[in-house]
Amino acid sequence: MREVHGNTVNRESKESWTSFVARAASETLDYLDSFNPADIVEQGKLYFNVVWVSEAQYAELSPS
Repeated sequence: MREVHGNTVNRESKESWTSFVARAASETLDYLDSFNPADIVEQGKLYFNVVWVSEAQYAELSPS
């Protein structure tokens, strides 16, 4: 059985890009710091995929 764990940070309404990036970085670091490998059932290597996009790219992903 494979396990997938994730963390998503969504931009708040009217939140500036700078504030969103700072909050997303902080929340992601908190998530990674709190991640406990002992809680994982399947043994093996752990990989984390942290994704970055620009404000313009984010706007293309977000519904209007």
